[in-house]
Amino acid sequence: MAPDGKGLLLLGRFSLLCFLASVGPLAVSSQRVCEPNFYNNPRWDLTTYSLSVARADVAEFKVGERIFYAGGRTSNTAVTGVIDVLDSSSSSNTFQQVPVGLATARYNARAVANVTAGVGTVVIAGGTAESAGVSYASSAVDVLTVSSGGAVSSATAALSSNRTLILAANAGKYMLFGGGLSGTPASYVAHGTVDVYDMEAKTWSVSPSALWPTRYNGVAVAIDAETVLFAGGGNLGAVHRACSVYRLTNP
Repeated sequence: MAPDGKGLLLLGRFSLLCFLASVGPLAVSSQRVCEPNFYNNPRWDLTTYSLSVARADVAEFKVGERIFYAGGRTSNTAVTGVIDVLDSSSSSNTFQQVPVGLATARYNARAVANVTAGVGTVVIAGGTAESAGVSYASSAVDVLTVSSGGAVSSATAALSSNRTLILAANAGKYMLFGGGLSGTPASYVAHGTVDVYDMEAKTWSVSPSALWPTRYNGVAVAIDAETVLFAGGGNLGAVHRACSVYRLTNP
């Protein structure tokens, strides 16, 4: 007797499972990549989005439906302070330049964004600037305010020391910028300094508790409004697996 539709379906699934088992786990990995709906995920959007300026090592952040990319390196010896924005709710696939840019052009800066009542507060801190072909860590800070309508205004501040590749996070009313490298590539020094920005008071302070071990280019994640986890990173030839828990009761 010929198999019915259900039998054919079961036979097909069994054959597929046998095939995947016969070629090993790499085939399963490839299947998940080739089939975007493997776990009912939406399909990849293949639309091409274009920045206004080609660059690398940018600072990125999101405020509401707007995605921003700030600064970056346009070549091995050239940097930009351009800030681009894309409204993800619109049909446009082109980033538009924001009228204001970074006060100091640089790359490898770190951006932290907080949105309260529809208004975004964004702090872009540190990074690597260029002067006469020489790279150096920067203490520059840009504080952006993004209105609910998308208008951007800016002010400037400074970290307590020149640093690039900082670990940064937002926890409650505080933004933390810890670790990083200071100096120039020929004489970089790893830092444990943690600068704290109080968004309500609009003030900066240096935490009496330094990040340990000192590191750069790790990850900082807020666990809750009073706790930040600093994880991984490097220290001039060494890499860390250490995770440091920073509590903000008395930042």
